Amino acid sequence: LLTHFSWMVINLNASGNIVKPVGDPPSAQVNKAHSEGVKFIIFVSDFVSNPEVMMDNFLYSSTAMDNFANNLLNYIQTHNADGVNFDFENINNTNANDSQPNAPKVVTFAQKIWNKLHPAGYHISYSTPYTEQNQFLAPVFDLSALHPYLDVFTIMTYPY
Repeated sequence: LLTHFSWMVINLNASGNIVKPVGDPPSAQVNKAHSEGVKFIIFVSDFVSNPEVMMDNFLYSSTAMDNFANNLLNYIQTHNADGVNFDFENINNTNANDSQPNAPKVVTFAQKIWNKLHPAGYHISYSTPYTEQNQFLAPVFDLSALHPYLDVFTIMTYPY
């Protein structure tokens, strides 16, 4: 009944490099998932020290976003993965670098990832945290604008 299995976790840094706090996914798990017809997905988070500052700096830099898209594609290919899920929970509504909203920058990031991964057939999904205070972190996640650049939204509903 399982369709997707995600390796927890790789992070990114403000330059768009991959940080691996728990190491690479074991090939035995990847092979087992594939042998059962389950897609193996890389899970990317912003769970780093000072995540809001890091995400502001990352989203402010088109070069960092391009660098990460390239690094992520290489990582997915190297580890025989089928795609990626993003769990960004620490994005400010306004970017500290230019005092502009981060929502359009998140969409630009999604476009860059889509353009890099989708042509190769990779799955792209976003975990969207729900809280009563900010309803899907709106306006950071403009769901209508993001929709064309992903396969699935995963709604995280821990309080329920």
